[in-house]
Amino acid sequence: MITSDQLTQDILIAPMIILTSLLGGVSQSKGDLLMLLGGAVLFIFILTYVYIKGEIKLPFEASIRNDSELQVFVALLFCFGGALVFSLLGLSAALGAFIGGIVMHAGKATEWIHDTLNSFRILFISVFFFSIGLQMDLIFLQQNIVPILVALLAVYLTNHFLNTVILRIFSCTWKEAIIGGALLAQIGELSFLLASLAYSLNIIEEYAYLFTISLVSITLIISPFWIAMTEGFIHRSLGSFSDRKKIEK
Repeated sequence: MITSDQLTQDILIAPMIILTSLLGGVSQSKGDLLMLLGGAVLFIFILTYVYIKGEIKLPFEASIRNDSELQVFVALLFCFGGALVFSLLGLSAALGAFIGGIVMHAGKATEWIHDTLNSFRILFISVFFFSIGLQMDLIFLQQNIVPILVALLAVYLTNHFLNTVILRIFSCTWKEAIIGGALLAQIGELSFLLASLAYSLNIIEEYAYLFTISLVSITLIISPFWIAMTEGFIHRSLGSFSDRKKIEK
């Protein structure tokens, strides 16, 4: 099941890509614009449908369920088929492949392929962070360490505060809200896609691109420590409060 914060982030990426393309001065005919909007609507519809239903009935489900080889071919079909369809609609092929993976996961007849790929999860995560490391310019980071650290602090404090308030409004306890704010304080991974697109369209210059990549990368590195620090602070504060209550009694 997709969590609500993941769903919101994934839904917003499609219109953000369209808006970024328009800001880049890419000339779009009415037909191209309609295809972009159609792709965005399709993207949002599939994600919302999967989130609400939780399960999708795939064609020939009975045959696929007990045949591992067919599941592999179906997975490849959804992956490359989704990439092709969304590319033709003017969106990113990566988004199409992502949608294909979502549909495969929601189809319970393909649990074998999901369980098999699950063992490669650590490898995929390692490759992802390796690719992030390759994009970081250490010389740029050293030369601009002060503004990056200031922006980093502003990002964490702002995101943590806003997410804490929003979670508290939606009936979470203060403890849950503060810890939830820490979990959501980092900048999302999809920022890399937007930054790369904006840079390729000359919306941002190389300095802004390198600054964004460095900032997002550091937030991903620091996030576990920020969460641990927040949890430790919460537990110490609650412990001190409980001790005071016992003494007063």
